Amino acid sequence: MSQHKISEVLEDVKKEFELANKQDSEVDARWLLAELLGCSMTELTLIQEKILSDEIYLSFMNSIQRRLAGEPLQHILGYQNFYGYDFKVNGHVLIPRCETEELVEKAISIIKEKRMKDVIDMCCGSGCIGITLLKECADIKAYGVDVSFEAISITHENGLNLNVSDRLTLYESDLFQELPKISVDMIISNPPYIPTDTIHSLSTEVKDREPSLALDGGMDGLDFYRRIVLEGKPYLKEGGYLLFEIGYDQMEAVCRLMEENDYQHVKGYKDLSGNDRMVIGHK
Repeated sequence: MSQHKISEVLEDVKKEFELANKQDSEVDARWLLAELLGCSMTELTLIQEKILSDEIYLSFMNSIQRRLAGEPLQHILGYQNFYGYDFKVNGHVLIPRCETEELVEKAISIIKEKRMKDVIDMCCGSGCIGITLLKECADIKAYGVDVSFEAISITHENGLNLNVSDRLTLYESDLFQELPKISVDMIISNPPYIPTDTIHSLSTEVKDREPSLALDGGMDGLDFYRRIVLEGKPYLKEGGYLLFEIGYDQMEAVCRLMEENDYQHVKGYKDLSGNDRMVIGHK
């Protein structure tokens, strides 16, 4: 049986990725191998001369073939880190993005400043928004809502794994349809916002590997904003806040929707990359 030195294996895999024109190939390969070895990326650089066992080598090459076939790194790993917490993900939920951490940062600031007690995480997906708020704000409770049973199951599992399930209530619902009449201090949402006709232009990994339910926002991308702005208002306490993540070209439209429905102090915010990313207002 041939020996599999880490440095040589990584070099061979790098060439495979380059032939397939895959971006971030070296980083992905190192991440996958570090995960299998139970070490950090830094530690991996210190053991380049180590020989991999046949078992580890075969598992690694299986992961590499999955990556070459277009499966997202996070699906192979089974998790994505978000705001310092590991969230289980699979093909039934949107992979959490770093831009959404900026929305969460805004929400945490408002919750603490206003001493809020309860939040609805609408279109919760993996639960990364609501669960992170529970981790960072010990005095609140959260309601996670998603139309997908599979997404609700993932959120439930993430709530258990991150020890907040006692403050997390979940509803499988088409937005507010199955929710009881509750009043909350905040509704926060990263809803589907990609216009139907532009989904085909997304990267293959996104359009083919992430759920269309979490992407398709209707013909103009605004269907869910319209409904949440209108249907969510009765669920907000007086002065309660509505926070949205938005697409890069949707700030004006979403601000107008909220203002037309009498939300106050509506304001849009850019993310750290300079793109329009958030809209916030209150009842």
